[in-house]
Amino acid sequence: MLPLYIIFALPLTISFYYSYDKDIIWLLSSLLFLLLIPLATFSLTARLKSKWIAFSAALLLLVPVYLFEMTQLVAFYLQGEGFTESFFFHFTFNTVQETWSVYPLLTIGMMLILLIFIVAIYINIVKFKSLPIYLVIIIIGIVPLLDSAVKSFMYNSFLKPVDTYEFNTTQLQKLGLNSNAIMQEKLTATSGKNLVLIYLESLESIYLDETIFPELTPNLKAIATKGLSFSNMYQTSGTSWTIAGIVASQCGTPLLNKNNIINGNDLMQGGFLANATCLSDILNTAGYVQEYLGGASNKFAGKGDFLQDHNYNIINGLDELASKVDNYNIGWGIYDDSLFKIAVKEYTRLANTKQPFNLTLLTLDTHHPEGRPSPSCKAYIHQDDSILHAVHCTDQLVTKFINEISQHPAFKNTIVVLFSDHLAMRNSAEKFYPKEYQRKLFWLILNHESGINSQQGTHMDVAPTILDVMGVKHNADFLAGNSLLKSVDTSVNINTHERIQAIKYVNSNFFSKGNYSLCTEEYLVTAQSELKLGNQNIILSFEGEALNTDRFKHDIAIIAFIDDTGKIKKSSIINLANLVNILHANQRETFLLISPNRELPYWLNNAVEPDDKSILVLFGKLYGTITNLGSFANFQQINIKNSNCQELIKTVDQPASKCTIDSKYIASYSNGVITIPRVISLDGTFKGILKQQSPEQFIVESYSHSNLPINIDEMDHCYASYADSILAVPFVLDDGTTHYLKMKLISDKPAIFKINDAIFKDNS
Repeated sequence: MLPLYIIFALPLTISFYYSYDKDIIWLLSSLLFLLLIPLATFSLTARLKSKWIAFSAALLLLVPVYLFEMTQLVAFYLQGEGFTESFFFHFTFNTVQETWSVYPLLTIGMMLILLIFIVAIYINIVKFKSLPIYLVIIIIGIVPLLDSAVKSFMYNSFLKPVDTYEFNTTQLQKLGLNSNAIMQEKLTATSGKNLVLIYLESLESIYLDETIFPELTPNLKAIATKGLSFSNMYQTSGTSWTIAGIVASQCGTPLLNKNNIINGNDLMQGGFLANATCLSDILNTAGYVQEYLGGASNKFAGKGDFLQDHNYNIINGLDELASKVDNYNIGWGIYDDSLFKIAVKEYTRLANTKQPFNLTLLTLDTHHPEGRPSPSCKAYIHQDDSILHAVHCTDQLVTKFINEISQHPAFKNTIVVLFSDHLAMRNSAEKFYPKEYQRKLFWLILNHESGINSQQGTHMDVAPTILDVMGVKHNADFLAGNSLLKSVDTSVNINTHERIQAIKYVNSNFFSKGNYSLCTEEYLVTAQSELKLGNQNIILSFEGEALNTDRFKHDIAIIAFIDDTGKIKKSSIINLANLVNILHANQRETFLLISPNRELPYWLNNAVEPDDKSILVLFGKLYGTITNLGSFANFQQINIKNSNCQELIKTVDQPASKCTIDSKYIASYSNGVITIPRVISLDGTFKGILKQQSPEQFIVESYSHSNLPINIDEMDHCYASYADSILAVPFVLDDGTTHYLKMKLISDKPAIFKINDAIFKDNS
């Protein structure tokens, strides 16, 4: 029994050695757990008559535990921690293949140990004398009380109660999140300077500290004096591994989802964050050609899928680049010296096209835990350590690359960004780190103004800041990121549980592809156990509180906007008083509306007699065909079969009555001034005057309450509405021509609106 136990406990003991925490209680409890489990197993299997059945049963019970311990050892070896978000994101078949290529001896050794363990199980099955049954019962009773690694994993992964989160956009601002990122306007962008974005694998700011690592990064320190350095950059949850760092820095949201125990490749290939508006999406809209170069495989952690989803034109990883270099066997991929040689050629090619471009690189030599410095680099003379040699090598290669591309005429119009993909994980150099050292990300922008920006920032602030530096004009919003060139509110605690839950919800329900379609499920709408539109669950909360469904007979509605394939683009629970504003702002969208059966604007429910006692489900488009799908006595009775979904979508564009034109509500434009006689909002009705500042911007010169109530028979008139920072003016008369204007508030003091959409109409 003792030899088997030594083998059984070996992975756990090594995990403890590599652990950052060195939790002795956890170690002892886990060791006791690993002792009692085989004792109980062999005592039970010894009672079986067939040794082969006993052996099979023991394998079934003990081998999964041993594989768990070996897998945990890999996690501790690579990152100094156990099963983190990063580990599960990378735990894929592709990762196993990569690990085999990088650590072949380690992989073979683990397989041999597993084989020895299986042999030891068989020997114990043959020789073990069963313990008395009362001891077996005592052992089985003790095991659940132990705080072992296996028990903790099983509880946190499968048994721990799932956090319930009631989502409401009104709470996002309090959490320091931008709700505009969820329901983006149609993306617009104009080009600025070119971009070279270099993600430096695990290269954090500590390596530039001369008091700790003298002359380790002399070249980076020298060029840093010529650029804009960000000295206060922190790592947060969902940004601590490579693809997470790339996603967070490009999309302004950390790589967090509702289920972290998930295969990372499956997550990315399933379209996770595919609907988020990211740096590369904005640059694509602005006409940029975009290329990615990285030494590792594009399959690793779903990196290639993410880049493809977000409009990179060329995505070159190990498979695409291996044939272009003579020696690429770094394990994870090609050496950085080879990568930068290719990058110089690609920069020249892109620059010669005369189109704006984004060239994104990801280095590899400094990958934990040892690092693999390129053969062409000089070694670090102060310490013989593989990671430090690799960091010193990166210092040489990056600056050489920048010097070479700076010779091209296009360089004067190119912004170069150097950024840590994440803080260094467990590695051979961390023994030199001072205790209690405040570790920060390295971020430097070249070919811009020089200086030090000391505002506190995270990965999420990178994309909006880069766009500002490039001079790219756009209308995109980022959920958790802000440009650090502007003053940023640091009073919000960015690490609260509630904020993380909100980000997970938004990422999973709004930014991910999913298959939220009305037309693919048995029911179009059902509220039997929970409200579902197609296969999308709708959380019944409003203004942060659980929603009493009786309010759907009085003042609350649900509206969802749908594309031509039946996919739900966005959905929201709204106050019925806001319905006119929302319909104006989305008048060209197909909608599904669950509403009280009251008098509704634009005669939406003209096919049924209002009764104030039932709930309607309507489908259609403002100024198009609107179909009444049913009237229900209470919310739980809503049940509409999915028999004619596609036909409904086809009928919404059939001609229907327009809004009623009334001279007393018509807005007018003359000599750069828009006069609006009536604007409705949740705060009442207003009248106002807007003065033109530029072709697209108007400043509010004056406004006042109009004190004119809205009669029910006027609900379908062509007056303006204001909601969610959008001013919609459906009828503006300008010298015989009418315009539809949709304007977004871009400044509060003074109040300035920018035209987002303008449709010109004949006044005949």
